[in-house]
Amino acid sequence: MSKDKKGGIFSSKRFKYGSVSAVLTAVFVAFVILFNAVFGVLADKFGFTLDLTDNQIYGIGDTTRNLLKDLDKEVSIKFMTPLDQLESSMYYPVVTCAQIYEREFEKVKVEYLDIITHPENLSYFTGKGYSVSTTDVIIQCGDLFEIYSLSKFLPIAESTQEIFGFRGEAYFTSSIISVTQENKSAVTFTTNHGEAESPNLEEIFKLCGYSVNRVDLSTQNISEDTDILVIYDPQYDFQSSSEGDSEIDKLTEFLAAHKNVMIFMGPSTKPMPNLDEVMEEWGITVSRNQVIQDDERSVPNYKMNIFADYTPSQSEELTSATEIIGNIGSTDSNSYTNTVLRDTAPILLSEPGSFRQVESVLKSSAASYVEDINGIKQSDAFTVMAISTRTRMENLGNSNNIEHKSHILVCSSVKYDDYCSGDSPYANGTLIYNAIKLMSDDETFTGISMKRVDDTTMQIDSQTAYRYTVIMASVLPGLVVIFGVVVWVKRKHL
Repeated sequence: MSKDKKGGIFSSKRFKYGSVSAVLTAVFVAFVILFNAVFGVLADKFGFTLDLTDNQIYGIGDTTRNLLKDLDKEVSIKFMTPLDQLESSMYYPVVTCAQIYEREFEKVKVEYLDIITHPENLSYFTGKGYSVSTTDVIIQCGDLFEIYSLSKFLPIAESTQEIFGFRGEAYFTSSIISVTQENKSAVTFTTNHGEAESPNLEEIFKLCGYSVNRVDLSTQNISEDTDILVIYDPQYDFQSSSEGDSEIDKLTEFLAAHKNVMIFMGPSTKPMPNLDEVMEEWGITVSRNQVIQDDERSVPNYKMNIFADYTPSQSEELTSATEIIGNIGSTDSNSYTNTVLRDTAPILLSEPGSFRQVESVLKSSAASYVEDINGIKQSDAFTVMAISTRTRMENLGNSNNIEHKSHILVCSSVKYDDYCSGDSPYANGTLIYNAIKLMSDDETFTGISMKRVDDTTMQIDSQTAYRYTVIMASVLPGLVVIFGVVVWVKRKHL
């Protein structure tokens, strides 16, 4: 009888080695559980977080650190829900981001209010006419505050109902600057010409650190802090007179002061001789009563919702157009690649002047066309967004010159704002963001773009959709038939 059998199973080498292995495994598991519990307590106490996402999606970058390095005012980030409830919600990444601000900036504090149990915490805001819910967050400094819905931080794609981006850093940084900065640059929207509302454009400007104003040029002057004037879908022309104080005079004087203008008009925009003349002086003309259509590069089943192409630069120098386009569409882009324009007219460009450069920013595809009243189609790659840049040199003496630039950006679609919302899967908002950056003083521009979590949307055009339909309708069933025939033949000869 062997030694193992004589001593029984408990004295065997297999049992001894197995016991040691089991004990070591148990000790290791216990250690992991203990470590996790201790670290969890410390994380709750000290706000430890570890962002393992690509590009540190839920963290902050050097831009924010530079903008807020001299923050000297107390700022509070107030959540309207207790922390333990937020931890189990989809909004916890927003809390994580806020805690990073609190950790990195001494003047930033995060608060968690229970407005259900203690509604009196809202008395200051409700007293000013604001409605606040449990899914809101308030960024406050003294009497100034910004209120955002937490859903704004986590845009959801309509097609998949999945989160595709994170705007934590964009909203927190711009809001902190907004409530602490005394002198902010302004964007001014014109009124009293039947202009349409453009809430998505306004939100982009706010995220770039701008205050939003409105002006009736027939009775008011453009404020001195205005850097960019926006004319969105006007229905009536701007007044002109020979007395030198008309709306057109104010517009031209504004441009002469090294300022910038954005104009959005489309195929249905009425003739506006005075405003058109200003644009023509800058080399841009919108061709009315012509709607661009595209059977291939368009949203499936909507041939007037065209996908625009980005105009490549003809020189190695960085131009206004290439700055606006940025890296949209490139392999290292953190933005969606397609820009969509609906109900769009062709833009005609004239030759650049001695101090003026006129460029296409966006064009329709070469397969796009306009159709006249007789049904005759004219195909071309039409310009649909253009920018004109005027450069002037100021001589300060002693061979020192300062270069001043002013811009007019024209888009030939009055539906552009529809695709600029925070949950839009298109690059329309990124283009405007880049245009604002171009037109801004680097010292005042505070914009931080959205960080993309994942591209969960299908941005396919009509041609691609047709190709997929053919594949699904014919190729795949054909492969199934071929496979079935092969199996049948093999079985027959068995």
